[in-house]
Amino acid sequence: MTDDMVCTVTEGELEVTAGDMKFTAKEGDVWSCGKGSTKEAATNNGTMVAVMRVINLKVA
Repeated sequence: MTDDMVCTVTEGELEVTAGDMKFTAKEGDVWSCGKGSTKEAATNNGTMVAVMRVINLKVA
């Protein structure tokens, strides 16, 4: 990733892999990823729609 990011699930659940961590992110969960520090993936394994909001943190 090119920027630091903060991610949150606004609906549903996602299986998130961030570096060597793997966790289930549920509605309302928030996590962060550092620029260039991790490779991240999110998968919706459920039957409902899942929405993840990504906030890029840019230096001005």
